[in-house]
Amino acid sequence: TYLSPSINDQAVASLKIDYNIPENNMLCQPLLDEIKQLPNSQVYLGKMYFCISGFPVMFLWFGLEKE
Repeated sequence: TYLSPSINDQAVASLKIDYNIPENNMLCQPLLDEIKQLPNSQVYLGKMYFCISGFPVMFLWFGLEKE
């Protein structure tokens, strides 16, 4: 988990959850989540990418809400 520029907007930082670690099974390793907080809210919007040869392909949206 780390902060880095967004895949689609380098000027905006996003929280990344990178599943590419040896402890994960091979099906999970190509996955990368990118999470951003919506302005003035406790809602977070995320995109999940499947990385093919290092190229991220977005395939899923998800939302998180802080209670």
